[in-house]
Amino acid sequence: MDTAVAVEKATSLDEPLLEVSGRPNSYSDGDDKPSAAEFDFVYEKVNWYLVPTLFLINLVCYVDRCNVSMVKSKLGDAIDLSETEYGIGTGIFFLPYALLQIPSNEVLKKVGTPLWLGIILIGWGISSSATGLVQTTGQFYAARLFLGVFEAGTFPGVLYFLSLFFPESRSAFPVGLTVAGSICGTCLAAPLAAALLELEGVLGIAGWRWLLLLEGVPAVALGLFTMSYLPKGPKNATFLSDAEKDIVAKGFRSDAEPKAPPLSFKEQAWSIVKHGYLWVLLLASVLLTFPQTLGVFWGPALIQSMLDGDGNFQFKDEHKDASTVSEVALLTTIPYLLGGVAMVAIGWSSTHFRERRYHSGTPAILGGVAFGLVPLMARGGIVSGIGFLSLACMGISGFSGPLTSLAMSYMNESNRAFGVAWWNMMVNLCNFPAAIFLGMLAEETNSYRFPIYFCASLSVLCGLLFISLKDSSAK
Repeated sequence: MDTAVAVEKATSLDEPLLEVSGRPNSYSDGDDKPSAAEFDFVYEKVNWYLVPTLFLINLVCYVDRCNVSMVKSKLGDAIDLSETEYGIGTGIFFLPYALLQIPSNEVLKKVGTPLWLGIILIGWGISSSATGLVQTTGQFYAARLFLGVFEAGTFPGVLYFLSLFFPESRSAFPVGLTVAGSICGTCLAAPLAAALLELEGVLGIAGWRWLLLLEGVPAVALGLFTMSYLPKGPKNATFLSDAEKDIVAKGFRSDAEPKAPPLSFKEQAWSIVKHGYLWVLLLASVLLTFPQTLGVFWGPALIQSMLDGDGNFQFKDEHKDASTVSEVALLTTIPYLLGGVAMVAIGWSSTHFRERRYHSGTPAILGGVAFGLVPLMARGGIVSGIGFLSLACMGISGFSGPLTSLAMSYMNESNRAFGVAWWNMMVNLCNFPAAIFLGMLAEETNSYRFPIYFCASLSVLCGLLFISLKDSSAK
């Protein structure tokens, strides 16, 4: 959901853009306005300096968040982890992740982006690596909880930092490139896992432990780099000349237009929560966290069952050695890669045709149908099984962007900042019960078939609901 919300969230912060400390304030009405070519040159320079680092931060963030799914079977064997306990461990991440985003950004504003993002990166890198040392279920929970604590500030912190340099009219491109790191993390996670799992037995350490230990290291290194590389804001940007800093300041002033007095926090909240359509969309989005959670955190386990030739998707201890974990991780690349492509393509199509209901509903329906057919198609072999799992991933990934835009159509300029934050927090919070429920359902039925059918049904029903809603701006 973070990825889908990003551009809308960054381009809707109107009033705060002119009030954030750290921006240059050297523009005066008597100055000559820079030419379009001068603006383009300076913002391209800022893009090249900042965006690659922020892209890497998002990429590493996603890899460390979801890497436990690649080693689920081996982790479960090592610490005797049940399906329900695995669901609790993966889901508990989202409690602090959702609740601490706003407090984290308040700290960031006080201490500065380089220091706070650096601390966050180092903290989550240590937490991610610590997962590779767990010996008990409680330790697994603790490692995931701390990972959520540290990662909570990443997404809003990066958006806030970009808002220091880019006015509304120029924010979509750098934000889009930055958030693309999450999509690339989706594609990179599986092949990277396959490579690291080949370290099985080196120094007497299991391959799954090597994977978790080593995948936390880039975050720590990136945290140290961030502290020394990123500036606090345009005024402190040593890569910009004084004249270029002035152009950045003029970019914000040129975007400024007279606006109505901003609503208070209570007024924004009431204008959002009283809107019936938003609650309907939120309920549907919450329900869709179930198929998304199943795809992200149980996707490799589903492929493991296909490789074992178990068309009933039953899990049992003896089936976990039938295929290597590295093979599973490598095959997982296919649905994850296609899901990322679908997210970008459907989002572009929705923007191009200015249509949201069918771009939200159709992928959800088709993805749900494909998901429901996975157990049947898996009986025909691994190719047809992964093929339909890939179609399911494309559907349950592709609707996110248009759905977020559909929700934004029921908001307006005066309440959008609160509305997006409220939407993002509520959906992320619901990943916790979704993961627990799916783990319990799989454990009680001794099969992944019932979680698949349940998630497929939710996806189809929510898709039909999206299509039935009207697509209009809030009044």
